[in-house]
Amino acid sequence: MGYSHVGHNCVFGDGVKLYNMAACSGHVEVGDHAILSGYSLIHQFARIGRYVMVGGGARITMDAPPFFTCMGESECVRVNVVGMRRANFSSEQIADAKHTYRVLYRSGMTFRNAVASLDGTVSTDVGRQIIEFAQSPSKQGICGPPKRNRSAAWAEPADEQAEPDQ
Repeated sequence: MGYSHVGHNCVFGDGVKLYNMAACSGHVEVGDHAILSGYSLIHQFARIGRYVMVGGGARITMDAPPFFTCMGESECVRVNVVGMRRANFSSEQIADAKHTYRVLYRSGMTFRNAVASLDGTVSTDVGRQIIEFAQSPSKQGICGPPKRNRSAAWAEPADEQAEPDQ
């Protein structure tokens, strides 16, 4: 599409959609059937999993697990249910992706503990692909939950400029 950029040594899977002004730096890996919406930016060495939907204007500096939707500043906001339905995934596979998302991003556990707790509980190939992606080596780390839903395990440092309580 117009003004899009694919940097050196990028690897794109089958059926990837790259829309206007989307940009991938060098060494980016994009899985099959992922969608990189307009004005989205993908940092070098980031991995974008299969069936990931990157929202318009997103800046993805970390790895995006398969079957999820990422927006904003490397925020994993939900399961890409629309994309999975359009690709004829079963309701069991979609439910497994939703369960995996809830444990990874809403359980309050650290990401590593959440992955370990899911290791034997996923029931479909979709769940196993998400866990394998999360366990594989990463140069950038994995996208976090939406900032509004971050627990103490994901919390950012407090603003030191805040005024003291009166």
